[in-house]
Amino acid sequence: VVGAAIDDRGQIYSFKQVLTVTPQTMAESTPIPVVWNQQLKVHPGLYQVRVAVRERSTNRTGSAMEWVEIPALSPVKFSMSSLFLGERAVSATPSAGLGAGPEPVRVDVDHRFARTSVLRFQTYVYNALAAAPNAQPDVWISAQVLRGNQPVMAIPSTRIPPEVSKDPARLPYWSEIALRGLPPSLYTLEVSATDKAGGASSSQRISFFVE
Repeated sequence: VVGAAIDDRGQIYSFKQVLTVTPQTMAESTPIPVVWNQQLKVHPGLYQVRVAVRERSTNRTGSAMEWVEIPALSPVKFSMSSLFLGERAVSATPSAGLGAGPEPVRVDVDHRFARTSVLRFQTYVYNALAAAPNAQPDVWISAQVLRGNQPVMAIPSTRIPPEVSKDPARLPYWSEIALRGLPPSLYTLEVSATDKAGGASSSQRISFFVE
């Protein structure tokens, strides 16, 4: 696996790694994708991340590219992280709620989900203000699913419980969407956060396929 992150000033951060894949056992009937990750220490900015792989035994190759924005940590302002998507089988039991934290699901990197599953999305909200000293942040989140430019599903606005995080400057949020009502197609998930005390807002978008 080789790759590079190239910022808008031409600065290049590269990496190279040998990835060993352990074959599945005969008892595993469901194909399991190989999940791999790489960490890079970079400066704030807009990056084009390119990754390529080559299978040594066959010389088969593949590649992918994605734009990634690394926000500056200062000046401090209200913002959201990227959206992380995962998939949960309908038969699996969801967790008790936001305060309890979600049961773990694997982050899906190709953003393709079965209609029979539930889409889990997660984000983090940073630097919400408090209305008064020692007051809790008052942050509300809403989400909608778009097909093209047309909304097809909406999640009502809900407040992030401040107690879910020990750090009020870093609030986690997650929710789930049942996909059974969506026909196979390409969709966009848009998540918006509003800081009631600070009067600021932020949003993120991500595309996914329903198969």
